[in-house]
Formats: sequence, structure tokens, C-alpha cells
Amino acid sequence: MMNSRKQCLALLASLSMSPLGMAAPDVAAPLILQPAEQAALSQQIRLRLNQDYHDLARVPAALESLKPQARALTGPDLAEDWTRLLQAQLQDAHARLVYSPELLPPDPDEADDAPSGPPAEVMRHLNCGVERVEHYPGNIGYLRVDAMAPPEACASTLAAALQVLAQSDALILDLRRNRGGSPAMVQWLASHFLPPQTALSSMVRARDASNEAMQTQAGLPGPDLARMPLYLLTSSKTFSAGEHLAYDLQQAGRAKVVGEPSGGGANPGTFRTVHPHFRLWVSLARSVSPVTGGNWEGRGVQPDERVKAPEARRVAYGRALKDLVLAKAPSAMPGEREELLGELDEVSKRLGL
Repeated sequence: MMNSRKQCLALLASLSMSPLGMAAPDVAAPLILQPAEQAALSQQIRLRLNQDYHDLARVPAALESLKPQARALTGPDLAEDWTRLLQAQLQDAHARLVYSPELLPPDPDEADDAPSGPPAEVMRHLNCGVERVEHYPGNIGYLRVDAMAPPEACASTLAAALQVLAQSDALILDLRRNRGGSPAMVQWLASHFLPPQTALSSMVRARDASNEAMQTQAGLPGPDLARMPLYLLTSSKTFSAGEHLAYDLQQAGRAKVVGEPSGGGANPGTFRTVHPHFRLWVSLARSVSPVTGGNWEGRGVQPDERVKAPEARRVAYGRALKDLVLAKAPSAMPGEREELLGELDEVSKRLGL
């Protein structure tokens, strides 16, 4: 069984890496790699992918594509070229080689025990990904979450945000800027919107036929929102764990997705250092839905209502009002929602939607 703490996301790009003994120049100037140095870097990538990549069948073609050039290349140019090749050959939107102008700090001695998110002080600076908590006329709640932060650091913050909106008659959860994070936070959030022990997308490794199942949990801090109508906002920037939450809630029939198709990265993993100035994303597993038997890799989460990302919040607000009217949901202010629908453009403008 895999350790779920290994499955960090792109948010961890700045975390610990481990140098492998290649010479590094002054960080003030871009690194220049001669053909021999490119070949050495390719070899380190080979070692890392063969050791950790979740599907060994895809690795040979990817490695074959990483051929040294006959000329010197700058670090940023090489990272861009090889990222494009890795993504194409591995069919993996997460795959990337990242250049750092500064020396990278060492990896933890036990790489498999790397934390599933940034340190607590970093998450406090980011407010645990919680960017907005708002309440709209018609008793519609709105929550914008820009990162899936580790629950061990941020559960209390997310629980407080959900509690503020717990009396709403519908909730809009904005994931348009959510680039991912901890799969454990996906599980934590999903547990507030689905019954306990509901199966979520599992983490599967073809190389050793392992399967780490995920399911919702009972007794977590925060309100039970399993009956609240839910609308998820996505964009092309929604990625990784942000997509995981949207996909699982959509496929469970629990939420309507409004916006653009998401970025299409379904392979959780982590960064590994392959050079003092380069880190490589290594996908450790692929997500598999208990509903579809597949995932959102390459195609993204497909919206139920497709609109341009900047329009998604306004459209979801109108949809929530309309659905509540059609459902004849009780209201402390009879006729309010019908009136809001009749003046939706004006109301949306006033609210800044």
C-alpha cells in the first residue's frame, strides 16, 4: 500500500530536493549545459523514472526522446524542451523538468516520507488556500479555495470557512485557480459533501499492481453538507488535486460543474532532484474513479455547463437560484429568488460576479 503522503502536487515545486553532484555555476547567470552535461542529466532522469514512475511501460519511449543536442543549451530552454517531450511520451500532464537558477536544497533522507504539503508557516501565509468566503442574496454561499492544503495543517481553517456558510441553501465552490495540493485534503473536503465510506478515486500503480483506495470519512470537524446543492467552478487552470475533487463529486452525482474543462492532470506524485539546478516531477500513481474506471488525464474535468471561466460564478449563481426555485426550496423571504432571477444581470453586477 502506498504512503499517501508521497502524493504532493505542483504546489510543492519549491520544497526540498536533493543535489546529485553535478557542477553548478554562479546562480546569477543561466546555467549552460554542453552536450555531455545534457547526457549526464538524461541519465539521472533515467534512473529516477525507472526507480519511481508508476507505469514502467511508458518510460522507455520517454527516455528515448531525451537525446542531448549537438549544441549547448541554457537550463530554461532545456527544461522547456524536455518537459514537452516527457508530457507527450508519458501522456502525463504533470510530467515536467523544472530549472532553478538557485541551488536546490537537499531532499529529505527518506524521500518517501516527504510531507504532503508546504510547511505550516507557508500555509498560514497562504491562508490554507482559502481566498474568499461570501454570502449572496437568496441565501447562496460562495467559497474560493486556491490550494488543497494538508489537513494536518489546515483542517481547522477549512472547517471554519464551511461553518460560516453552513446555513446557506446552496454552495458555490470556486476551484478556478486551484492548482492542486494534498490528496488528503480532497478526501477531507469530499467527506463533508458525501456520505461516510463513499469510494473516491483510488491511486493505482501499474508497476507493482498496488492500489491505494480512498473513501470519505465520518466524524471530521466542520458541518455536514451532504444535502446542500453544490456547484463547482473550474477553468483551464484547475489542476491535479483540484480536478480530483471536482471529478469525484461530479461523477458521484453530487455537484454540477460550471466553467471550462480543467487542466487534465490525474497522476499524483512529487518532485525529485536530478541535478543541483533541476527537479523532475515523478508521477507515483494514476487516479482511477470507482464510477468510470478512468480519470481526467489529458482531457480535464468536463463541465456540466460550459462557459468562459470569468463568467462561471455569475452563471452558477443564476443556476443555483433557478434550481432552488424549481425545487420549491423553503425561504425565509418568499419570492426573493424569483425577484433576483428577474434582475440577475443587475444583481450580479452589484455583487461583482
